[in-house]
Amino acid sequence: MARVKAVVCGQQIIITAAYDGTITIQEQKGSHSLAVSAPPNSPIRCLALHPTKTIVYAGCDDFNVYSINYSTYTSSKVISAAHADYIRDIKVHPDGSFLYTCSDDRTIRRWSLSTFQLDAVYRDPNLKGDENAAHAHYVMKLAIDPSGNTLVSASLDQTIKMWDARASKSSGIPLKKCTIEHAHDVGADAVAFLDGTTLLSGGDDNLVKMWNVRTRQCIYSLSGHSKAITALTAHPRVGLFVSVAEDGQAIVWDKEGHEVFRQTILMRDDRENKDKVWAVAPVPDKAAVVVGHDRGTTTVKLQKGRPVAVFNGGRATKDVYIVAGDVHRFQARRAITESTAVLQGKVTELFAVSELEAEDLVHIESGHVVTALHASPDGKHTAVLTRGRGDSAQTLSVHTVAKTWTRRDFKTETSVTGTLSVGAFTWEVPNKDGRTAGPVPQRFGTVHADSRGLAVLDVYTMPGKEFDRAFQISMPYAANALFGGPLMGVANNQTSETSVLNFYAWPEEGARGMPLLNQIALDSPIKDVAWSRVFSVDGHDVQLVAIRMAERIMVIQFCPEIAQAAIAQAPKNTSATDVVCGDAWRFLGVVNEKSKSALWVESALVTTTASGVYSTVWPAVSPACAAPQPMARQSHLLCLTQKPVYSIGATTAEDPSGTDLPIVLCADQDKAVRLVPVPMAFVEMRVALARGDFDAALAKGKALRDADREQASVLLEGAKRLREALDLTASKERKLDLALKLEDFPLAAEIAAVLDDPAVWQQVGDEALRWGDLAVALDALEKAKDLNSLFLVYAALDDAEGMQALIPRLEEAGLHNLEFYASYLTGDYEAARTALESEPTAVVQLFDRAYKPQE
Repeated sequence: MARVKAVVCGQQIIITAAYDGTITIQEQKGSHSLAVSAPPNSPIRCLALHPTKTIVYAGCDDFNVYSINYSTYTSSKVISAAHADYIRDIKVHPDGSFLYTCSDDRTIRRWSLSTFQLDAVYRDPNLKGDENAAHAHYVMKLAIDPSGNTLVSASLDQTIKMWDARASKSSGIPLKKCTIEHAHDVGADAVAFLDGTTLLSGGDDNLVKMWNVRTRQCIYSLSGHSKAITALTAHPRVGLFVSVAEDGQAIVWDKEGHEVFRQTILMRDDRENKDKVWAVAPVPDKAAVVVGHDRGTTTVKLQKGRPVAVFNGGRATKDVYIVAGDVHRFQARRAITESTAVLQGKVTELFAVSELEAEDLVHIESGHVVTALHASPDGKHTAVLTRGRGDSAQTLSVHTVAKTWTRRDFKTETSVTGTLSVGAFTWEVPNKDGRTAGPVPQRFGTVHADSRGLAVLDVYTMPGKEFDRAFQISMPYAANALFGGPLMGVANNQTSETSVLNFYAWPEEGARGMPLLNQIALDSPIKDVAWSRVFSVDGHDVQLVAIRMAERIMVIQFCPEIAQAAIAQAPKNTSATDVVCGDAWRFLGVVNEKSKSALWVESALVTTTASGVYSTVWPAVSPACAAPQPMARQSHLLCLTQKPVYSIGATTAEDPSGTDLPIVLCADQDKAVRLVPVPMAFVEMRVALARGDFDAALAKGKALRDADREQASVLLEGAKRLREALDLTASKERKLDLALKLEDFPLAAEIAAVLDDPAVWQQVGDEALRWGDLAVALDALEKAKDLNSLFLVYAALDDAEGMQALIPRLEEAGLHNLEFYASYLTGDYEAARTALESEPTAVVQLFDRAYKPQE
């Protein structure tokens, strides 16, 4: 790919300019390349779109400006010798009347787009030596405010200057408005408007700065890049802005100057000074920007993350789905019941989000977006986290869900705002099959940072009609994530390389401390924690816990009984840093997988990736037994997907045989919800296999659907249970392969007789011969008509009768060399001499002298 120096985006079109002098026009329906005419190999550093016409303007290092019509793919030079040096940037006035250019010749010029004649030269009268200069050094970038009144320039002379964009050179109004001196150390490289009152700039000091346009005061100075800033852009749709730099990074910021996330575009090679990012432009019809760099372009999505959704399995009135801040509803139970395909164990699509209308079920304040939606375990309450555009903190509101769907059927019960803005949220899930039972009150926890950056945990409970804060504790460390379940998981994901996950018991009434039940140090940030239901193993209750990270998933086991006993013996107000029940935990293993989400369906961990949905079984073990032997974990593919999907819940449906079929609901970011059946018989078979109970594994395998039996057979074969794998498979080819591996050659011959293929008989004959089963070998080689192998076998066995019967067939097949040897071995020298008749005379004479010297 060519080095892309400039990018602009229109409606469903992306136009890039490369250093080799080419313009690439990429439409939604295709891609067209257009080489700028004359002169060749002239780099292009800047582009600008006309606001109303299908025209893009390009400034080139040949000092000229070109006009390209991207509907007809034609170009022309419209301004010759626009500058005396490289043209660094080019901008079009919002009303389409003027074109602005800046250059290494230190000038800024305005051109009439009706005549392409010079209309004005922006000059700073305080500069000495050049009366036309606008800056004392190269002018790197230009920006025009949304109203079209102010033009801003950034220069390597460390200044940012504001100019009157509309003023006429004959009006007598000074073109220069003001100067921000020493805006950046070394030099200012980039400038852009965030809105009508805020200006953005970036410089060689690696800083991004936000300026108040009216007061010209720096609001924020943002550090995040390690190299010079090369370009800035604000996205009007999502209220975020993006900076790119020579360090190969693109950083997304909110309006308050908080880093939202960063994406590495290129890994820079300092030895060759390669891999720099040069340009960035917003995509107007999508929440994305296009970044231009040394290897081409990259699209960066600004609204990252998983779909925000809540699904209460089996309760059709409680199904909610949220995408990009819009609340949608769907009735999954009805769709599952009516879907013949999913009940037959096939993946099906429930709906496409674009087909749904947004519902005003939760009131979302203007300018805010929903960042998370959490259902309480009993399905009676829904917690909604929202964040304003540019806000770093989230606000929590808890709603009661009505039994039927109507507009406004959420009633707000609790709102946590202000200094208690929620950093993270989680529900308690009592230990009874993952559901609340009886009078157990609903509880949830929140976390936020205090003035020192340390974590403050709050626990809310619902003794009456509303939730009240019942417990608060300050932690001696920072925390930025909570994970719900029977225990509260508190994580510190402060760096990209390390994290700590603490599991706490939910506090009892009147307690002033939270017992710490486990502390796990990890070398990767924690994405999620998933709890299985309670299993009974040898009379003990245990649960499986999956800790999902970016590159892998760690699976551990928790025994509530041991934990409860340890908590009972611990002091009442145990410190939040003292682990009281390390014996309740057992490490089971790791799945090395880049997963997007994870949940448990019985003992199967269902994970989603960028390409599909998989399941991995993890049998629970007795706390009393020795540590389980590590085993290779095999993931079973449930379905393939064309883009990343995320699991949002699970339910069950009764299939045609009357068996409950677990179904996982998976959603992608903006397209559809899929129903993915999980074949439990297959899961149970894999559990039995993992436990070493091969008889049970075979019994479970025989109960599988035909589509899953082959996979089960492969698993049995992988476990070296070839006989069970052979009994399970219906494929004749696999049966043959397994029979040969078992050295059961009579069975292999029976299967070969059914297939009736010479190649199959050849395979059976070769293997039987290899292992010494001569009876099967000779029969198979005979049916394969392998005369060469038969000759060798008869010769090795000194079988004159077999060799004698083989001679006519060798003659008929034209294998005269073998015919000669066969005749000779049987003592028939006349027949042997006859077989030599096709050979040269000397060969025949040699034979005669050797075997008939008397003649």
